[in-house]
Amino acid sequence: HFFGMLFFLLLAFVASATFVDLEMDSARRAAHRLYSCGVHRLRTNPPKCDSFFDARVVPDPFFVPSLRSRTGLDPEVQTFLSHSPSFLHLVDEVVTFLSSSDPSEAPLSACVNCMGGHHRSVAVVEAARRALEEKGFSVEVTHLELNRRT
Repeated sequence: HFFGMLFFLLLAFVASATFVDLEMDSARRAAHRLYSCGVHRLRTNPPKCDSFFDARVVPDPFFVPSLRSRTGLDPEVQTFLSHSPSFLHLVDEVVTFLSSSDPSEAPLSACVNCMGGHHRSVAVVEAARRALEEKGFSVEVTHLELNRRT
């Protein structure tokens, strides 16, 4: 009888520890999703998102010869765009939208597009990710035109 009770207590302990671990893993995995893409993808194969943001209102680094071959992941492009009020406003809009929900309860997704999906949309997504992570949110990012998941 003693070993039966000991076995039952051990089983109850393992089950409760596993349940707590599962809850913690689930909370850790819950994240908002951010996508960057080119405008052409919106007509052909858009990601399933709760909201879309258009970065074509932001100055285009493509027309700056020294930035043309770079992407929104490069610090030079991010610095160039960070001086633009329209860039800062768009980042704020994306952050405000995603901050409106707790990802463990209702994860949201947003897509930022620009002409080619290499400069502006990528930089907006990266800036929004940093701002959201500073607020304690988990964010998963996919740059569809760069074929990189970060």
